[in-house]
Amino acid sequence: MFPLASADSYNRADEKHEARNCGALTPRPHPVTIHTTRRPPRPTKGFKPMRRLHGPFHILLATALLAAPAAQAQAPRLEIVNLRQEVSGRIWGSGNWMAYAIDEDEKSLNGDMDFEDTLLCLVDLRTMATRNTGLAINYKLADSDDDWAAAFSPTQVAVRVSEVDQGGRDLNGDGRTQDDVLCLFNPTTRQLTSLRVSGSRPTFIGENLYFVQPEGAGRKDLNGDGDTSDAVVCVYDAATKKVESLQMEAEAGFSAAGDWLAAVASEAAQGGRDLNGDGDTSDAVAQVYQLSQKRWTNTGLEAAGGYALTPRLLAVSSDERKQGGKDLNGDGDATDDVCQVWNLATGKAANTGQQVVTLAAEGALVAFTTAETSQGRRDLNRDGDADDDIVQVYTLGAARPLVSLARDGSGGVVVSGGKVAFACSEDSQAHRDLNADKDADDTVAQVYDPVRNAVFNTAVAVDGDLRAGEGFLAWKCAESQQGERDLNRDGDTDEAILYVLNLATNAVSSTGMAAGEYTCVTARGVGFATLESDQGNRDLNADRDTDDEVLQIARFGAR
Repeated sequence: MFPLASADSYNRADEKHEARNCGALTPRPHPVTIHTTRRPPRPTKGFKPMRRLHGPFHILLATALLAAPAAQAQAPRLEIVNLRQEVSGRIWGSGNWMAYAIDEDEKSLNGDMDFEDTLLCLVDLRTMATRNTGLAINYKLADSDDDWAAAFSPTQVAVRVSEVDQGGRDLNGDGRTQDDVLCLFNPTTRQLTSLRVSGSRPTFIGENLYFVQPEGAGRKDLNGDGDTSDAVVCVYDAATKKVESLQMEAEAGFSAAGDWLAAVASEAAQGGRDLNGDGDTSDAVAQVYQLSQKRWTNTGLEAAGGYALTPRLLAVSSDERKQGGKDLNGDGDATDDVCQVWNLATGKAANTGQQVVTLAAEGALVAFTTAETSQGRRDLNRDGDADDDIVQVYTLGAARPLVSLARDGSGGVVVSGGKVAFACSEDSQAHRDLNADKDADDTVAQVYDPVRNAVFNTAVAVDGDLRAGEGFLAWKCAESQQGERDLNRDGDTDEAILYVLNLATNAVSSTGMAAGEYTCVTARGVGFATLESDQGNRDLNADRDTDDEVLQIARFGAR
């Protein structure tokens, strides 16, 4: 029997409720196959010629992009699997597994005698079987934008278990029950192993688990700077079963790819050292760690504006004011954020000379958007103004590394499967109607193929963020922005419908299902939640009401 939770925990249900409530022609949707899993037993617990850009590379850009026709690839059959599980918050996934959270309702699902917890559940994407782990997580993680509750290795799931919600158990042996403790859960045997440490942003490389540990939780100086007020990158070694500090401050988080980690270290928190040589200790500077060599390298690049790591490179957004006041993009001022690329093989940096708003990377590709207003007020897409955010692509090792797509990408940019996907504003692209709905008020999904030097227009509007992973792209399309079409056939045009694109073939498919805020993209499927009231008031989880968000998996079937 688990010990009873503290009396204070009984007010958290109301707190959770308040926190979550604040705050070309369009391709014809392909017919979908709908699968519904058996309800499980209740658990016990636009296009323009290229132009020359001037800067450090002085490169001649390609003279044109090939405009690929919309829907040129035949859409594959898309299977929609209704898992009949109500979802609370985000969906996480990798490889064969997805994870999601559920809230208790009139029954304890983890045996702690209250009904106020948020529990982690798993989906086996090979079988579509769901299971409740019986492990409570901090409900704030279910909606967090920069942290997460679970990570996946080939054999295990790392879970941040909430001590206070798991029956008030002291899982790390520190005499308190207020921490989120890292545990390893084997989904096959259901064995749970506590690592006895608190850590955020858990990330597996193989079977080794990397995370950020707050020094205060363990009252230890983990980076050797004489205090215990930092957050430091650590690793749980699966072979030795020990936790080791990598001695680098990483309050802002870290990334992992191939043989490398990257962290943006605060100079002040890393012993007050001037890491980028600009004469002060107030910056955040990118550091890279080679796993095979167990060695950190200081890139000397200020990176508070963001970064992206691949096994080949680290792309960063450097604030000129914090990089010694240097004019890195040659526009006569030192007030911009500029994209710089660190070659992991050579240990050298290349300055693209281009201002950056957002960036993403995969392999040798770096995609970013440049604000014309911050790039010397140059009209980079030749639409007669200098108010747009233009997509640019840098390819490490290419003879001509930098290419401007001359297309707006203010709706966001992602990289996956060797392609660059971006959301292009019709209004910012010379007021062109890109999705053939007789207006120019939408943002439309486009895909750039650097091998063919071609842009594919999906002709489907984008509502919200683009999500990409393992060669697939997913996004929501608002019916009101797609010619006021009823895309899920529920008799209205008020919803946002999930679309999926195979980046290898440019095959676009509509799921025909309304989608909520969060999606998770893997090679085995795209997880998303459908609000029953948005899907024709259908009771998707058979609980005799139509006010739930229910988990769906979209996956490609036989062609």
